[in-house]
Amino acid sequence: MKISHFNFVRLNQNDLVWDFDCDDTDLNDFLKSTSFGQQEQLLGVTYLLKDEEKVAAFFTLSNDKVRLEDGKSKNFWNSQVSKGIPPNKRRKDYPAVKLGRLGVCNECKSRGIGTMIWII
Repeated sequence: MKISHFNFVRLNQNDLVWDFDCDDTDLNDFLKSTSFGQQEQLLGVTYLLKDEEKVAAFFTLSNDKVRLEDGKSKNFWNSQVSKGIPPNKRRKDYPAVKLGRLGVCNECKSRGIGTMIWII
């Protein structure tokens, strides 16, 4: 199985995910039973890394925010990150994207796929 033959596609109802197994019951059940429903409810979008026959991996993205609260995170943000943001554009929270669930099928483990998805 060559990873270069795989593409990222958004999960749709016709995708065959029933044989996906990553040795994690919770992740397997999420992909097979919950992911499409969450997508329909606009809670998150699941993407598959797949070829014509096999799903090698999946991950879910959802909207989130980074909230600045009193304490270390606010001090770090103010001293390091917000320097490039004009004062009139600074906020107490900033939009973000959360990588929620990530699973790699057993056949494809130890090939750096999870790391590749995380870095993208």
